[in-house]
Amino acid sequence: LLEALLLISIITSDGISHVARPRSISKPKAGYDMDTNMFSPDGSLHQVKYAVKSVLQGSLTIGIVCKDGVVLIAYDHKPRSLLLVKECLKKIVLYESNVLGAFSGLQADGRLLATQTRFFLANHERLFNESSSLESLANHLSDVYLLFNDYPSPENQERKMHARPLGVGSLLAGKDHMGFSLFYLDPSGNQGRWRAKAMGKDSHSIDEKLKMINSLELDVSEILVEVI
Repeated sequence: LLEALLLISIITSDGISHVARPRSISKPKAGYDMDTNMFSPDGSLHQVKYAVKSVLQGSLTIGIVCKDGVVLIAYDHKPRSLLLVKECLKKIVLYESNVLGAFSGLQADGRLLATQTRFFLANHERLFNESSSLESLANHLSDVYLLFNDYPSPENQERKMHARPLGVGSLLAGKDHMGFSLFYLDPSGNQGRWRAKAMGKDSHSIDEKLKMINSLELDVSEILVEVI
């Protein structure tokens, strides 16, 4: 920590007074937040942290697995112009008859992920003559999230796809050989299978409420009553 002076000026009926107080301030990050591939001394990638904050500023989106399906719910809290065609705001995307996706964060980054998802599913169907599992798709998108670095492997000489971490969170919902499933991916590339997950604005408080719901014992109609 660095020492600095906090200068305070106060005006009252008795006149004007000035106070100087020492105050500790954090050290500058010394450029660690300017490089997407440089770890800070505390082991952080600051650009990835900023991307995660971008997701928290996005519209609230919820995914819930229940006993007879998966429910995706997307809210749009942001004020929109009356001139905007609302149908262009696609928060939930249909990839296949049994695969849905939802995004929260930067909409353009979500479109990039949607395009990569469609490419992967189409190539998998063409090569293996079968649909991809949801877990394989989640693993692929996890790799896409990390394509902002400059280190292509010898097996894959693909250059970096984007110059910064993607500022969008993603939910994948569908049914595969493991039944109804929900995956969540964040800008760090982390992905996992969830029973229920919220992302976007107020997601932390919504996650706490979702913990109180045993969704696997409820059907879709009961989940909608609980959540909406």
